[in-house]
Amino acid sequence: WSLKAFSKPKLVIKVPTTIIYSDVQGVSKLLVSETDNSTAIRIPLDKFCHDLIKEFGGPITSTSANLSGNPFPKQFSDINNEIIDNVDYIVNLRKREVMTTPSKILKVDKIGNIIKIR
Repeated sequence: WSLKAFSKPKLVIKVPTTIIYSDVQGVSKLLVSETDNSTAIRIPLDKFCHDLIKEFGGPITSTSANLSGNPFPKQFSDINNEIIDNVDYIVNLRKREVMTTPSKILKVDKIGNIIKIR
């Protein structure tokens, strides 16, 4: 995959943003979609997330808080039990906070065009 998308006008990240890269190579198969060979990278804004990434010394992986095609959960109690029951760890932080705005999702196609998904 290429960072060609970032040679376009600067992306201003004001909300947590996920960027989906098409036709990726050199990434663990566990992180690549079997349907379209894409992978998603989340750009968090949360200080806790930044501190955690810094402490780990590099990127970390996680699942989405919702199942594909379902609405985003506005608070922890909205997360489907199928997800909660199958993750290794849940951070005990902000569980009562209500989120009014979903994250932004962008897709970078095979030639570097940026497509707004959400």
